[in-house]
Order: sequence, then structure tokens, then C-alpha cells
Amino acid sequence: MKKILFKCLLATILFSCSNDDNSSESNNDPSNEAKNEFLGQWKLSKRFLKTSTGAVIQETPVKGCNEKTLIQFNEDGTYRENDIYGDSEGKNCFVNFDESGKYEILPDSEMKFTDNEGYAYIAKVTLINGVLEQTLLNNDPKDDEFEVDEYIKVDEEKEFFVP
Repeated sequence: MKKILFKCLLATILFSCSNDDNSSESNNDPSNEAKNEFLGQWKLSKRFLKTSTGAVIQETPVKGCNEKTLIQFNEDGTYRENDIYGDSEGKNCFVNFDESGKYEILPDSEMKFTDNEGYAYIAKVTLINGVLEQTLLNNDPKDDEFEVDEYIKVDEEKEFFVP
């Protein structure tokens, strides 16, 4: 009788374990799925000033030096972003900013960026038809203008511009 009970107990223990038990809980986290969509390097393709209704107030052409503007999302939750400006031929380029830090995916298609110096901001980030749209959210509820940058995924990663 003891042998039968022992075999039943052993069978229960063996069959109740599975490989799924060994996987981390973070693999089931929906924000990890969203993060995977953003991973990689993105190149600035369009820059707008829009209203909250989506009406375009102004479009700034992206050409020359502006085409060197990149953002990169890494699997470890870090990012690097630069903003390059200069002449339209791309010969005399300057760095407006070059920052690195951590990003966090929030509800409602928002992403929190915290640079390495501790400055944080929130942007609405969407990905539609391969275009990543980043809308900088402002803190003034009376202000109805939003900066919007559109990025396209880079097939082959580029070096970040250094003057």
C-alpha cells in the first residue's frame, strides 16, 4: 500500500511541473509585448506642430541634417535619442541634443523617458503601419499645440551623429 501511495505522489509531483513554471512572470507582462514593437533604431521622417484634434499647424521638412536625427530603444529599457539640425545639404550639422536614459511604457499609449540626469517627460507614442509617432505632451492644459515627430524603422543601424 505504501508503494502505491508513493508512486501516486511521485506521479503527481512529476506531472504537475512544466516548463511554463520556469518562465519569468515578466514574459506575460503586456508592456513587454509593446516594448518589443519599439525595439531598434528609428530615423526622423516628419516633424509637425499639431492641435489636440490632430490638425496640422505647421510641418517642418526633414531633410539634410535633420535626416540624421535618431532614436533607439534597447531591450534593457534604455534609449538614446539625438536631434540634429543644420543646412539642408547636410554639410554643416549640429547637435541640438543627444541624450540617453531609461524608458517605461505606460497605459494609454504613453511612454515615460527619464534621461541620465534625472529629467523626465512623458510622450504619447503610437506605432501605425510601421511609423512611430511621438507626441510630446505639455504641462499647460491651455496650450493646444503639440510637437509631433514621426520616425521610420532603420533597416541597418546607423552610427549616432557626432560633430
